[in-house]
Amino acid sequence: MVLLGDKSDREKYKINNPNAINLIGKTSIVELVNVLNASYAVICNDSSILHLANLFQLKKFVILGPTIKEFPLSSSISTLSADLPCRPCIDGLQGSEEDALNNCPIDNLCKKLVSPEQVLNKLIN
Repeated sequence: MVLLGDKSDREKYKINNPNAINLIGKTSIVELVNVLNASYAVICNDSSILHLANLFQLKKFVILGPTIKEFPLSSSISTLSADLPCRPCIDGLQGSEEDALNNCPIDNLCKKLVSPEQVLNKLIN
């Protein structure tokens, strides 16, 4: 498992797993593309990494939180999300994601209901 992201992600995601290669904030765009090209699958949020991964023939999974319910970019991208009636509370018109997350009346449940087991099951099936 290779962990990818930009420098700002390094502070957000402090992962110390001996089975993971942590490249968060350590790759150039060219190195990132090379890692993606050599990958079997990508699991991430709606980010530039997902959009770059769409260039390659690999399994792609996006975990969606308070944003859109479907992912229109490509039919080759599988989505994982919590089916909550309040989604989407962020649509680009109703304010910033930070505002929505800080004022969520259900404690950001949409970001917590997708379990690691669900992700693994989607990956292997």
